[in-house]
Amino acid sequence: NSRGNYLLTITSPDRSISSAGELESLSKPPETTPDRALERAIKATRLAQETIAANIEAYYTYNRVDLNGDGLNDAVAYLTGGGFCGGSGGCSIGIFQGVPGGYREVGAYSFSVTPLVVANSTTNRWQDIVIKHYAPSARQFSEHLYQFDGTGYPGYQGGEQVNKDSLSVDRI
Repeated sequence: NSRGNYLLTITSPDRSISSAGELESLSKPPETTPDRALERAIKATRLAQETIAANIEAYYTYNRVDLNGDGLNDAVAYLTGGGFCGGSGGCSIGIFQGVPGGYREVGAYSFSVTPLVVANSTTNRWQDIVIKHYAPSARQFSEHLYQFDGTGYPGYQGGEQVNKDSLSVDRI
């Protein structure tokens, strides 16, 4: 199943996304070279600290993308294993701003699956993102739109639910 091999989807300004299959066809495979600066940023997160303290093995895959147009690569990391994954579905996604010499966390989401969608639409000069989450209470996955609020992407509860079958680049 190639779905697990893709982390990031960049939407095209002249395309309307009408299905999950179309999202997957626009995806690009994750980076294969370890990024030590990103690893340091991941290890500094609260969730990673808990995983490290418990001595549990964990992994990450990532893509680089300039989310804010500053010319520095930001990173979207999919964190698996250890405390990063829930028993009911999905793992964690971290959004990291590229800064001189490393990265700074600007968003963190649990119970998430790939692909994550990076839209061409922007809020506060950052591209909007759509993440698919598992809702244990509803026992299903749903897509949520997140917009940069000036300091970061809002937490899990701050996303607006969107209909995956009607996502368009103007909306996402």
